[in-house]
Amino acid sequence: MASSITSVLVGLVLLCMLALALKVLATLSPQQQQQNISQSHLTTTFWAPHRPKGSPLLLTWRATCFVWATYVHVVMLRERSFTAQYRFYTVWSYSILTLYFAVATAHSAGAMWFEGSARQNRTRVKGSVLTTKRSGANGRTADDATASEEDDEAAVIQLDYSPFVHSESATSLTGDDSDIVADPNSLRSAGLATVALFNLVWLNVWVVDTILWCVLYPMYIQMGFGDSVFTWLSINQHAVNMLILGFEALCNRIPVIPQYVAYTILLVLVFTCMELILHDEYGVHFSYPFQKLTSAAPAWYAAISLSVFVFQGWVVFLDRVVKRNIVKCCVGDTDEDDASRATTGAAEGNPNAVVDESSSLLR
Repeated sequence: MASSITSVLVGLVLLCMLALALKVLATLSPQQQQQNISQSHLTTTFWAPHRPKGSPLLLTWRATCFVWATYVHVVMLRERSFTAQYRFYTVWSYSILTLYFAVATAHSAGAMWFEGSARQNRTRVKGSVLTTKRSGANGRTADDATASEEDDEAAVIQLDYSPFVHSESATSLTGDDSDIVADPNSLRSAGLATVALFNLVWLNVWVVDTILWCVLYPMYIQMGFGDSVFTWLSINQHAVNMLILGFEALCNRIPVIPQYVAYTILLVLVFTCMELILHDEYGVHFSYPFQKLTSAAPAWYAAISLSVFVFQGWVVFLDRVVKRNIVKCCVGDTDEDDASRATTGAAEGNPNAVVDESSSLLR
């Protein structure tokens, strides 16, 4: 009876925390999320800022990481069963890492495909514009011709700089309903998933690796099996993962969104509830020594919870200070330069200087 009551209480706590997490995430408006996604340019490397979104180098890197992470999963499942492996939070975190690289690879490939499609269709649109201008040149005044040229140039700029071109932009130029560019709503959904997964896994890597080497490893030494953390599988899950995500974070332009810490809190809470239910209902031992329900347990649980917020602050610092300075040293202050050029052009009355809000990070 007592165990059933405990399970019900754990379930209620889980529901309350889920509602709280959703409330925190709701503070990000859809407009802000779209702005963050459009400004991230997931397929642009910091050493190639003048290349459009499709970067073969970053696509190759992400595909390689996905293949490697999948191979690690295969080795992991050969050593233990699926159920035994997913008793550990490390495996949860590494699974999210694998999922991130799968989605990011798909997004990179999709961005390159849309870039190539847009490049081909820009040629068609420009040709259609020239044909329309020549056929309608007779009988127009000089002011009409100048206005038409400005409209055509503005439309071509929109095709050149918009992150993902809509078919209606090209249709307005050609005057027909031909399918100039496919509507990339699925790619935008992949971008939203990529941003969320990156924020989740980048924070989890710091939490998992730090707790292992600073907390669990000393405990394991006292328990007599400290060498277990130096296996091939453990090194990949607690050291190589940091190198992979660190390089990925340096290369991409995905923003670190502090509110997304709710995802990590929710994941930790779900794992803790699972452990408590398995221990209380089925007598299964806890996966980690500090989870044991002793007098020190409240302090351990509070410290682990607090560490999530500490590492969130650390990840934000890395993104907004360390990474920004590294990028500035490598490629210069490109974002601010483009923004200032757009502002200057708008102040001078040039309508073509103001392009899509995300274009400043394409240059």
